[in-house]
Amino acid sequence: MSVLLLTFALQAHTLTGLVVPVEIQRPSFTVERIAMVSAAVLDVASTAWVLKQGGREANPLLGKHPSVTKLVTVKLVAMAVQELAARYLTRKGYPNRARFIYWTAIVLWSAVGVSNLTMGQR
Repeated sequence: MSVLLLTFALQAHTLTGLVVPVEIQRPSFTVERIAMVSAAVLDVASTAWVLKQGGREANPLLGKHPSVTKLVTVKLVAMAVQELAARYLTRKGYPNRARFIYWTAIVLWSAVGVSNLTMGQR
């Protein structure tokens, strides 16, 4: 659809000499958002599982035995901050930096989730 609009706008410009505004598509980051939420769920669920088995939280900001509500709240705040930063960077014309923010969270939270699962099995 956007290619068709761009083609039409370019044709209208060449035929009439008028300047026609062209809408530029921004990346949607749908895959990155799904992966980030999945990594966050893995991190929170695996942390809750380790805590239930008698383990403790390694993040000093959460305390040694945080509630699941606290884990979810902190993760939601972190995701909101990352989403706002990614949207800001995309709006300013830096979609690769926004993508970096998403993938940093995905890799780190996935690594924490896998680490929790392996520690819980010991």
